[in-house]
Amino acid sequence: KMISPLAAAGHRVIVPDLIGFGRSDKPTSPMQYTFLAHLRWLTEFVTKLDLRGLTYFGHDWGCMLGLAVLVQSEARFVRAAIGNTHLIVPGNRP
Repeated sequence: KMISPLAAAGHRVIVPDLIGFGRSDKPTSPMQYTFLAHLRWLTEFVTKLDLRGLTYFGHDWGCMLGLAVLVQSEARFVRAAIGNTHLIVPGNRP
């Protein structure tokens, strides 16, 4: 619901489809559906596209992944907003 209004307002909106979800390819092994695998794929996505000056908005499951990407690629982001998610702290892993 938010992509079209943001794009219409002139913002570039990038919404990656997580691997194995939606219309993306489906890994054959359930062991490929790990937090670390998704983190690696998303970090590679941001790096290969050389995205910079990003505003990150994360929600729900995607927020945990997105915040981890933000931490690993902090220089690429200028701001972040999060909503309805889970905070990962030592001893509390997804």
